[in-house]
This record gives sequence, structure tokens and C-alpha cells, in this order.
Amino acid sequence: MPALIPPVVALAAAMFFRMFGVFVALPVVAPFARELPGTQAAWAIGAAVGAYGITQALCQIPAGALADRVGRKPALACALLLFIFGSVVCVFANHIAVLILGRLLQGTGAVAAVAAAWVSDLAPPEKRPRAMATFGAAIGVAFVVSLFAAAPLAGAAGIDGVFAVAAAAGLVSLVLILPLPSPPRAAAAAAPLRSAVAPPELKMCAFGAFALHYAMAALFLQIPLALSETLPLPQHWKVYVPAFALSLIPAVPLLMKVGKPRSPAFPASVILALCGFVFALFAGENPTGVGFGLLLFFAGFVVLEAALPSAASAAAPDGGRGAALGFVMTCEFLGVFCGGLVSGILLHFAGLAAMAAAGGILFCAWLAALFRFRKK
Repeated sequence: MPALIPPVVALAAAMFFRMFGVFVALPVVAPFARELPGTQAAWAIGAAVGAYGITQALCQIPAGALADRVGRKPALACALLLFIFGSVVCVFANHIAVLILGRLLQGTGAVAAVAAAWVSDLAPPEKRPRAMATFGAAIGVAFVVSLFAAAPLAGAAGIDGVFAVAAAAGLVSLVLILPLPSPPRAAAAAAPLRSAVAPPELKMCAFGAFALHYAMAALFLQIPLALSETLPLPQHWKVYVPAFALSLIPAVPLLMKVGKPRSPAFPASVILALCGFVFALFAGENPTGVGFGLLLFFAGFVVLEAALPSAASAAAPDGGRGAALGFVMTCEFLGVFCGGLVSGILLHFAGLAAMAAAGGILFCAWLAALFRFRKK
């Protein structure tokens, strides 16, 4: 197993840079998109925030299934090249439609399922949770670093500079994975898609991934716009970073206990995320209130972001892990798309309460399903 540690670490590092390229745009897309020509309504801003998610959702299962057949490295390299190309289009966006197109192209670079399947291939079953935790931790660290860097970077270089950094981060990821030895093909024949996504625990993870990322996209549609009324955009990190750092106080003990959806720490994390989601939205322009809400949301988000891939990997059948994880990641990024676009539509036509209610209903449905699942 020691010989397997460097590839796992390299994959985690590649995922860090790739996800940093995604996350660094999230807190600043909405306020900058508002200034582009062609932006007349909140739904257009929401489309710019969430467009990345729809192509991610459409491409995750094909990318995972392709990786089951041709190998992890070729599929991952192609996905990274697509992400880099989409980021370059965003760099030159001079209209909201071009920005949305670039975000759609970024999303075609669906790496999450392929990278997670590759990590699962490298680790034997008894060490897979630790390997997946390393993978999830890389995503979490990318998230917090992006919260610190996004607003100052956008203030200094504009949105084109943010997307240039995203393209460079994708290129670093590509450089990291190219020297890695290709993992052997699975001994089992590639599982049909229907059987790969059949396990109930996998479906539970998929629904949870949708709800969690719907809420995240909705938050980063509304919060940057609200904070901009009282706090300059380059200073938004003063809300985001302390909230994330303090969220680790409740998150770390939960992370040590959570394992599968039947764990009590799982619904506890969902409740934390739900409370934080509602509180942050209704805090309005108050940075302290928004920070407290984000603290609660991040506490649940960190735990669930690490636990969901691990539980999904454990539930996935041999020979179909790429497709199964692709299904979960499809739901995750479909949540990003819906969280941006649907929340923008609700905010424009029905107001903040309707926007918050939609996310709250999703969380409550997830909780109800979790408690029902634990009783079986």
C-alpha cells in the first residue's frame, strides 16, 4: 500500500487545483455578471452562476462510464482540457451570453466521478474510506482557499482574471495526472448503467448531493449581492473565511463519526446545513448575521462533502464504480445548475422567501428520507 500513497496524493492535489478553479469563480460571478451587457434580470445572473452545473450534470455519467471502459487517465485528461477551454472562453466574455456559454463549456470537463473512481481503484476496501477522505479534504481545502482568494483577485484583475486563474489551475491539474501510471482495468466486466445506480444507498447519496449543492449555489447567488450593499466586494473574504474556519469546530467531531447515511452524524450535518442556509439568506445585508449563517452551513457542508463520495463509493458495484459515482456527481452538479437558475427565477418573480422555501423543502425531504432509510 505505501507505493499507492503518492498517486492518491497526486490525484488529491490535482483535484485541489481543479476544484479551486471552479470555486474561485463562485463568490464573484453574480456581482460581476450583473455589470455585463445583456443582464436585465436576476434569472440571467442565476444562469451565469448555475450554467456550469447543467453540463457537469449531463457529462458526469458518460465520463464515468467512459473511464470504466478506456481507463481513468485518458478520460480525466480529456475532461481537464475541456475545462481549460471553457475557462478561456470566460476570460474573453464581453456579454452575459458569452459568459454563460463559457460556463457551459467549463462544465463539460466532468472530472469528479473519474477522479473519485481512480482513487477508489488505488485503495483496497479497508483503506478506501481514508483515501476518499483525503480526496474530499482536498476539495474542502480548495473551497476555503477560494473563499479567501476570490474577492481580492476579482477586485484586482476583474472577472477575466478570475477565469484566467481557473484555466491555469486546470492546466496544473493536467500536469499532475499525466505522469501517473494508469490503473489496471477492473477485473469485473463493466456493469450496465441500470445495475450500477441501483443500490438504494447510492440513490440516497445522489439526492443529498443535489440538495446540498442546490443550497450552495443559491447562497452564492444571493449573499454576494446582499453583502455588496454594505461591504465592498474585495472585502467579502472577511465574512467567508472566518465563517469557514469557525465551522470546523463543530464539523471535525462530526466528520470523525460520520460514515454512512445511517450514521446519526449524517442527519445532524444536514440539519446544520439547513439552519445555516435559512439564517444566511434572511440575514440580509448584515455581515455578522450572514457570517453566522455561513458558519452553520459550512459545518454541515464540510462533513457531507467528504461523507457523500465515501458512502457512494462503498455502495457502488464492482465494474460500475465510475458510472455509479458519475450518477451521484450528475445529481450534485444538477443541484448547482438548479440552485443558480431556479433560485434566480424565484428571487426575481417571487422574492427571497420563495427562494429560501425551495431550498428548505429539499433539505426537509432529504432528512425525511434519511430517517426512513435508517429505520430499515
